[in-house]
Amino acid sequence: MKPWYDSRVVIGNSFDAVRATVGLMAASIRRSSKDVRIRQHAARLAARARPKDYLGQLAEIWKDFVKNWRYVRDPLRYEMIENSPRAVYQYILGGNGGLGDGRGGSDCDGATIGVCSLCDAIGFPCRIVTMAVSGLQPGRSMSHVYAQVFINGVWITVDPVLYPNGTLGDEAPASRRAYWNLSGRMIGKVGNFR
Repeated sequence: MKPWYDSRVVIGNSFDAVRATVGLMAASIRRSSKDVRIRQHAARLAARARPKDYLGQLAEIWKDFVKNWRYVRDPLRYEMIENSPRAVYQYILGGNGGLGDGRGGSDCDGATIGVCSLCDAIGFPCRIVTMAVSGLQPGRSMSHVYAQVFINGVWITVDPVLYPNGTLGDEAPASRRAYWNLSGRMIGKVGNFR
C-alpha cells in the first residue's frame, strides 16, 4: 500500500530533469484541484472578494497563501514533488494543522503546485513557468519555477517565493523562461535559449 504522503523525486538539473519535474507538478495540480478540501478552501477564499471580482479572488488566494506558507528547501541534489492531494493540502497549504503550527511549507515547485491547485479548483486557467536567473549564459538550464494565472485576459504571475519583497504580479528578472501547460507540455519560451 502506498503511503498517503506520496512524493516523487527528480535528480539532476538538465532540461530533461526540468521537463520531468514539470510533468510531475502538472499531474499533481490536476489531481489536487479535484480534491474537495482544496476546492472548499479555494472557494472560501474567493468568497471574500466582491461578486465576480476574479482579480479580487486571486488576491484573496495570494494573501492567504503568503500568510500561511513558508519556503522550505528540498534535500540537496533532489527535487521532491508533493504528488498526492492530501500532501498538497496538508504540507503545502497548511490544512489539518499543516506542518504542526497550521502553516504549510515547500520550495518553489510546491508553491506552484499549491497556487495552481487552488486556482484551477475554482476555474482559473493556470500555467507553470520555469526560469533561469538573470545574467546566465545561453543554455537550457532553469533555476526557479512559479505559477501564472489567466484572469481578465492577462497572465498574472503568482510567485510566493518573492514575498515579502515582492507581491502578486511581480516577476523576477530572468535570462530565459519556458511556459508549460497543465499537461506538462512546453507551450512557449523566451530569452537566451540555446
